[in-house]
Amino acid sequence: MRPEAQDFALAVISRANERAGGINKTKLLKLLYLADIEHYRKHDETLTGFNWRFHLYGPWAAEFDPLLEDLARTDKIELEAWNTDQLVGNRISPKETRELDRIVTDTDEYYRILRVVDTWTDRSLPDLLNYVYFETEPMMEAVSQQTLSFTNVSKDPPKVYRRVSSGTSPKSLARLKAKLRHHQEGSESARTKSRATFRSPRYDDIYLSALGDLGNEEAH
Repeated sequence: MRPEAQDFALAVISRANERAGGINKTKLLKLLYLADIEHYRKHDETLTGFNWRFHLYGPWAAEFDPLLEDLARTDKIELEAWNTDQLVGNRISPKETRELDRIVTDTDEYYRILRVVDTWTDRSLPDLLNYVYFETEPMMEAVSQQTLSFTNVSKDPPKVYRRVSSGTSPKSLARLKAKLRHHQEGSESARTKSRATFRSPRYDDIYLSALGDLGNEEAH
């Protein structure tokens, strides 16, 4: 993990708090992953320095929970339960704020990462997971429990982030869906072997229960 990862995570939390009054762990993890992709486009390395892996359903990093724990221990963030029956887990709110442009000094990269944070903070978690799992380059050839490779990340950023497919062929989409269903079936045994608790299971379960509806995407 790079030294600036903690300040960068706090900057993302601060921005999400401005737009949505907080963020949960699952969404924050995926936003850091997407921001790392944007940083990699320009610098051939990730901003966080996380060792991203394909764990259970998608990108995960062992460094994430210790980073959050350290932010909470040093009184830089606050964790509180969402007060709604439809949301589980904790809202992460900043007790100290960081400005994203103080962390990301390259103007072009700053605006691309800002667009990532703003776009997906305002969208639902299932939309974000759909994009991360099926439309980001490191996940295209991902192998379960293996480190994700960023080497196939395009140097040309996508023009617009959309809800529908950005070009994944129906055959590739079907293969990815099958892979995800396979991991879902084995998730119970995987969870007993893993100590990782980075995500909120109900969110992914809600998302996965809707996989059948994703077939409509191929018609667009």
